[in-house]
Amino acid sequence: MMKEKNEYLTDLRELIQKEAKIIRAIASAGNGLVQSKAREEKNMINSQIESMKTLLKRTTEEISSILDDMSVMKPLPISKVNIQKTKPQKDYSSQNSTLKVGDMYERSKPKKSELKKEITDLEKDILKRLKKKEKKEKIVRKKNQVDT
Repeated sequence: MMKEKNEYLTDLRELIQKEAKIIRAIASAGNGLVQSKAREEKNMINSQIESMKTLLKRTTEEISSILDDMSVMKPLPISKVNIQKTKPQKDYSSQNSTLKVGDMYERSKPKKSELKKEITDLEKDILKRLKKKEKKEKIVRKKNQVDT
């Protein structure tokens, strides 16, 4: 049984108002219990309080069932994220096993053109920040040297 959002809210409002009335009635009955002196009157008030407690439990169960049925969350938006595919890195160690020591050093360094192709936008931003930081440090060092 699917209800409209408004129906859930009106039912919920009514049950909460009912729950508040029951709580006020229990509080006033508790005050009457304190003021009463006759034993029979105290027993009647206690039984009335117990019946109101069971009614309160049923009301809270109804509230929780309505809250379980009601969908409060908004559905997540469908995002269109572009995922960039990265090129796999080349393994230079397995290319030639008969290399000279000098050749190994030359081969292990990738060419600048290869590096530029594999750098992502995030890496570019990081490099820019690092360069700016280095420039600031150089300026601060020069100022310190001039001051002393």
